[in-house]
Amino acid sequence: AIIDGENLGESWSPILQCISQLGRLHLFASGLDSEDQFLQSDPSQPKISESAREMEESNGKAVLAAVNEVLIDKVFSSSVTLSARGIVDFIEQLIAVSDAEISGDTKKGISGHASATRASQQGKVSKSNHGTEGPRIFSLQRLVEVADYNMDIRPRLTWSQIWE
Repeated sequence: AIIDGENLGESWSPILQCISQLGRLHLFASGLDSEDQFLQSDPSQPKISESAREMEESNGKAVLAAVNEVLIDKVFSSSVTLSARGIVDFIEQLIAVSDAEISGDTKKGISGHASATRASQQGKVSKSNHGTEGPRIFSLQRLVEVADYNMDIRPRLTWSQIWE
């Protein structure tokens, strides 16, 4: 993504979704299981069981040991090198992922989970809770960072395309 970001277009979406999930795993690995301090807690939202939380924490630690967080940060900081069209595509997909996170549907569109999401949207009851983890703000924070990185180097015309 760092090298070929210019040519990704809509393919940014699964990359940003994966980065979002890595951010979620990072929360678990650090002993947190949500971003409740930033968002109002929904009492109807089921809490994760202790065993599931421990498993997520263990998984998070294993994944983060294998993934260099500096490279994840570089995906966002290197957005300054994208062309006008490239930054528009990147931000459009980042907004879509952020919207899914805020609505609590963080696995929307990820392969293997799309059918569960579609089934729940059609009124069918799904026995798993994939995609219903509650709201998150990871990508929203990253969107603010990308805007900050690019604020002084992009012409107003590019920003008008982004915010349309």
